[in-house]
Amino acid sequence: MREQISSRVTGLVHYFVVPFLLLGFVMIAINAIAQDPQRLLVLPFMAVPLALFVSTLRFTRVIATDTALIVGSSKREIPYAEIAKVWSLRMVNPAPVTVTLTSGEKIRFFARGRQVGFSEHPVAAELRGRGGLR
Repeated sequence: MREQISSRVTGLVHYFVVPFLLLGFVMIAINAIAQDPQRLLVLPFMAVPLALFVSTLRFTRVIATDTALIVGSSKREIPYAEIAKVWSLRMVNPAPVTVTLTSGEKIRFFARGRQVGFSEHPVAAELRGRGGLR
């Protein structure tokens, strides 16, 4: 079995949504500064989309097989035995999931599918089960 467990939104958010948001803030800042040079107070607000852009750089594509996770475009295989911790943010769609490996490395991705309410995302629960972390 081979199934992509990361959402297609990962690339959409990083390559389209956040850059357009950043571009919009840059245009607003340029317009405000052109009208009145004392409006440099607009510049700190550009930190928000810039922080979003940088934070989405860490998210990657993840495929689950029967024996391992296949991570990123490099197709690196990580056995389930190397999973030390699985964490997901609740009540956010798509849910960001963080898988911490025994080496300390973190793999972040947006989980495929939707979650309802305060429950944990099913993908995070499944990874925790495959890694033997109940």
